[in-house]
Amino acid sequence: MKICVSQTIAALGKFPEGLLQVPPLFRQVLVASGPLISTLSLGMTSGYSAILLPQLHSNQSSIVIDQEESSWIASMAALPMAFGCLLGGILMEKLGRKVTQVLTTIPCLVGWTLIALSSDISTILTGRFLTGLCGGLLGPSTGVYISETSEPRYRGFLLAAISLFLAIGLLLVHVLGIFLDWKTTALVSCIFPIVSLSLLILVPESPSWLAKKKRTEEAQLAFYWCRGETDEAKKEAAAMMSRQEQSVDTSFGQLFKSEFLKPLVVIVVFIVSNQWAGVNALTFYTVSIMKKTLGDGLNEYLAMLIVDVIRVVMSILACFLMRRIGRRPLALFSGIGTFTSLFLLSAYTYFTDSSHYVVVPMASLVAYISFVTVGFVPLPWAMMGEVFPLAHRNIGSSISSFMAFAAFFAVVKTSPGMFDNLGAHGTFLVYGTVAFWGTVFVWAFVPETKDKTLHEIEDQIKVKKTSNPELGVRARNQRQDFARDRGPDGDTSEKDVKPPDKSEKDVKPSITFVAFGPILITISLGMTEGYSAILLPQLNSTSMEIDEETSSWIASMAALPMALGCILGGYLMERIGRKTIHMVTCVPCVMGWLILYFASNVTMILSGRFLTGFCVGLLGPPTGVYMSETSEPHYRGFLLAAISFAIALGLFLSHLIGTYMSWQNTALTCCSFPVICIVSMLFVPESPTWLAKMGRIQEAKEAFHWCRGYSQEALTELDVLINRQAILNDEDKKSFVQIIKDLNKPEFIKPLIIIVIFFVACQWSGLNAITFYSVSIIQQTLGGNFDEYLAMLIIDTIRVVMSVLACLLLKKLGRRPLAIISGSGTFVSLFILSSFTFAVKFYPAISAYTFVPLISLITYVAFITIGFVPLPWTMMGEVFPLANRGVGSGISALSAYVAFFSVVKTTPSMFLHFGPEGAFFIYGMLALIGTIILILFLPETKDKALYEIEDHFKTSK
Repeated sequence: MKICVSQTIAALGKFPEGLLQVPPLFRQVLVASGPLISTLSLGMTSGYSAILLPQLHSNQSSIVIDQEESSWIASMAALPMAFGCLLGGILMEKLGRKVTQVLTTIPCLVGWTLIALSSDISTILTGRFLTGLCGGLLGPSTGVYISETSEPRYRGFLLAAISLFLAIGLLLVHVLGIFLDWKTTALVSCIFPIVSLSLLILVPESPSWLAKKKRTEEAQLAFYWCRGETDEAKKEAAAMMSRQEQSVDTSFGQLFKSEFLKPLVVIVVFIVSNQWAGVNALTFYTVSIMKKTLGDGLNEYLAMLIVDVIRVVMSILACFLMRRIGRRPLALFSGIGTFTSLFLLSAYTYFTDSSHYVVVPMASLVAYISFVTVGFVPLPWAMMGEVFPLAHRNIGSSISSFMAFAAFFAVVKTSPGMFDNLGAHGTFLVYGTVAFWGTVFVWAFVPETKDKTLHEIEDQIKVKKTSNPELGVRARNQRQDFARDRGPDGDTSEKDVKPPDKSEKDVKPSITFVAFGPILITISLGMTEGYSAILLPQLNSTSMEIDEETSSWIASMAALPMALGCILGGYLMERIGRKTIHMVTCVPCVMGWLILYFASNVTMILSGRFLTGFCVGLLGPPTGVYMSETSEPHYRGFLLAAISFAIALGLFLSHLIGTYMSWQNTALTCCSFPVICIVSMLFVPESPTWLAKMGRIQEAKEAFHWCRGYSQEALTELDVLINRQAILNDEDKKSFVQIIKDLNKPEFIKPLIIIVIFFVACQWSGLNAITFYSVSIIQQTLGGNFDEYLAMLIIDTIRVVMSVLACLLLKKLGRRPLAIISGSGTFVSLFILSSFTFAVKFYPAISAYTFVPLISLITYVAFITIGFVPLPWTMMGEVFPLANRGVGSGISALSAYVAFFSVVKTTPSMFLHFGPEGAFFIYGMLALIGTIILILFLPETKDKALYEIEDHFKTSK
């Protein structure tokens, strides 16, 4: 032991000898102390605006600011955090975890000094920018540095202390702000980066980073300095060194492997859910939110300090609970309590304007802060330092921190607008909904990392079903042997089958990445469908006066060219390819949105709507086909259902953005999605089925393996694809008459009739009528007793949520059960809506019960979105035979958009002549008839290969 101690002192040369005589736990705490003190300063940055803004607004202030300047002062600290994360990730990899922490203390000190000496708004904003930048710089490195220097049993406690010190910083700055002016408070804040710098000088660099840089001796000495020389520590040190010796340089392609993508998605979704649960909105605008929520019944500054104390206490409790019960139970406990508290706050502020019972909202706020602080706040940051493999730890933590602070800035910047436009009840409802779905995601995907070494966590994520690495090697050898043995019989000779560089577990990320581009452009199409709902009300309040007929044309103009687009899209997908047609479509889509942005008259608006609607039609046939032909049967339903999710998300985004922005700026925002789509599709292959059809066999094989890997099932399906296409290519010399006769074959006619009826039933169930005329229909249905814009956003949220659920259920239940459940719920909900709106005419008093039509609207949207909306588009890419897939999908999409246009164009007249009760009754009857037809004729395609579905229609009677 003494030999190692002397070596350590000799090698490191700057650690007091007395520190080596204390237990390793003390040294680990000392290592964490510097980053934690910097985190405390970051907490003071986050809470500073809550005491700064009221003092600047006071009559005694020499600096006068308006509401917009207040918003910028509050959000300026969050603005550079996302950029700081990217820079922090680079620095922690190039310079080291410790050095990054040391360098960050300098701009932090400068920022607080500028604020303390400021005499105008510009200097304040500069200081806020610098302190916020330091928060971003610390984001990636703090959790990683603490994780890499602490042993597993203490790691959770020390990582949870990050949130504890954030909470202490908030409390401290609020307490100082009550007794001191804002300049003196900033001056006191300068102390903490100096203390952090002093502590960091005493401790070593991260052993993992040193090992990664091949500084082996320093890495070992730093490891033993932090962890002692127990057998367990020696074993972990040996494993760390061994992995680094075997490691290779990270390539861009490795970032798409599951061991990186899985934790990245988990952490990003977790951390964005945390931010949009609203805790930092409350942090930055504590006093004003207290006033709006509690009224004048309680001293808001006292309430602010109570909330701060609760946050500190719960952060301390989180440190102990994370060590005792683990990450998953704590996350679920926290999430459930968070969304329940937010829903209670929303309900209270909606149903009462009284401030006499302040104990109710105060108790809900305290419960909310307690629950969100005990799990949702610390856990993403704690796990960020654990779940990424060492090779990608800097990139993973940088991206995660970037997303966190981007969401942080968005929440802080939009919070005042949300409270002004949605009210306290609507804002709390939005935050609660996000917290609810974040909790569901945590339950489904967040792994348990308690008491596991970083190497064990990395192995756990790599190996999903087994921890035996030999099994994976054996499986890969079997796949190679199978491919080699097939030889000429399967038309897959040994020279064509390259040794797989992608294991079976890597297939899902590839498939998902292929679907990413089509999903992005589909979001833009969803925004096209929902755009009229925010465009028309804004046009009616401007100098561009429009009448009822013009409004109808603006709404339906996007639907008018969809049918033509379908015909052309079906033709182009066969001529130039599935991928190429997606990229080509992005160009007129961007043009259409830009025309809308610059529009100064109705003609330009109609032209922009025509172009964006034309793009919807162009993509109708190829999107489902491309995703079907590049995905394996087990995941195909999930990915195809994501098309409807993307449309629902686009609707929600257009309505949400249109609530806060003008219709021109909303159109400009929509341009970003097709641009990103083009970029993403540059990295993915063309459909292997189309390549085979064009006779490009080798390219088809390479594209197929890129998407699907080398499993036995994949190789079998590839052989069938190539053999069938060879037969079809021999038949290409058929006459036109013979081709027409082929279209009368049962394997084409049967699925065509089923899909067309399914599409028409879906469209005439009325969902897109509500989509295009959301505000006016909600006004007619709910009357004047409910905020129609809030109802529209609630319905949009339900549609997004149910689209996500549809993706999961489609994978679990299959097509038929989901279609029947969806159809039954749709017509029942429509009949209830029809009955209520009819009864109101004879009993006007019941119109006060707005919850009845609202719940019916929500259940209607929920049921139709879960099945009737995604299923026809899902099955359109599955059911048609390869020889006629372009024609079949083109005709089907054509029928869908013809029905779409007819519904949207006739909706105003139906509501005018038949009333809401008549329109809902007609939609309900058509949904009932459609459901009966589906019960009788709809086949099940779940987990079947495309050629198996084709054979089903050939043989069925």
